[in-house]
Amino acid sequence: VRKAVKDAIKNFGHLDILVNNAGIANFGLAQDLTDAEFDSFINVNIKALHVAMQEFIKAAPKGSVIINFGSALGERIPMPGIATYS
Repeated sequence: VRKAVKDAIKNFGHLDILVNNAGIANFGLAQDLTDAEFDSFINVNIKALHVAMQEFIKAAPKGSVIINFGSALGERIPMPGIATYS
């Protein structure tokens, strides 16, 4: 993520907008979720967003915009196996 933002700034001179719209879900029972699966979930859904914003803010001109998308899956579609996502 850091490299992607830095490369975009290098190629375009600056960025006016950052749109964070990525996420994954690990379906399965919470007690069966491995540490690696949980770490992957956190890294994609939370850490990547944080890192992208950090890099963007360093070089963003005044008036730039950050848009973060989230999901309502955990609220709107409750079902067994999405406890971690919810």
